[in-house]
Amino acid sequence: MLTNDPILTANLMALCEKIIQAGAASKKPQIASPVKAARLIFETNILGPIVFCTPEIGRWSTVGGLGVMVDELTLELAKMEQ
Repeated sequence: MLTNDPILTANLMALCEKIIQAGAASKKPQIASPVKAARLIFETNILGPIVFCTPEIGRWSTVGGLGVMVDELTLELAKMEQ
């Protein structure tokens, strides 16, 4: 079901990330099992490479600015990964 609904998948991944963050902030032992489950879901469902396609290519062929926007977006996303 998750593979057919990207919004549901994104919501689940965001919820798992929040549970992991809450578990890191709390030292209560009763939280350990949900945090382990969330961490397992989060770590085994890492997104693969993302490809951006546009009819314009930044720096080479731009008409309306789409190519420049996608070019700058990809550069900034790459910086966030580091």
